[in-house]
Amino acid sequence: MSLKGKPVRVSPESIRRAIGVKRWFFNKRLVKTRQFLLEVNESTKNYRIRKINWAIEDRIQNEKSLIQYIKYRYMLVLAMEMMKLRS
Repeated sequence: MSLKGKPVRVSPESIRRAIGVKRWFFNKRLVKTRQFLLEVNESTKNYRIRKINWAIEDRIQNEKSLIQYIKYRYMLVLAMEMMKLRS
């Protein structure tokens, strides 16, 4: 989803809300719709990374302090590296 402003996680629920449809959107007989939703579904981890990157870019554009976002991004990278080592 390419919207201006704060990022929104790409999930079946957020797509349903964005286009304004009701529960029929999740009908099991809509095979192609369900397949598409599974393909575009964004993991929580990827969403958080995208949101942090957006926040950093937003702060740079608005000339605000980056300290808290840089610390969080660094912690996130370290956590991801630790998860790789455990696997």
